[in-house]
Amino acid sequence: MRFFTFLLIGIICIASVETASARSCSEQGVLCVGWAKANVPDAARQRAAMGICREEIPKCRARCKAGNKYFVGIGGSNQYPIDTCN
Repeated sequence: MRFFTFLLIGIICIASVETASARSCSEQGVLCVGWAKANVPDAARQRAAMGICREEIPKCRARCKAGNKYFVGIGGSNQYPIDTCN
């Protein structure tokens, strides 16, 4: 009986963490821009990186509506999971 209680508590905790990390394309785009501002020291490269983040938002929305729910990061190799297409 205790095993099932702990199992249920674990499932609830995992579900709540997953819900808290849910992101949309625009939210991930804002995080991407923030990362670029904080981690790219050269002003010209920083503007380019932020531009890549902003350009990715409509691409992410189009992919998401087609069923491919991910945001592509600045370098093109990282894919960040998306839960909603906004």
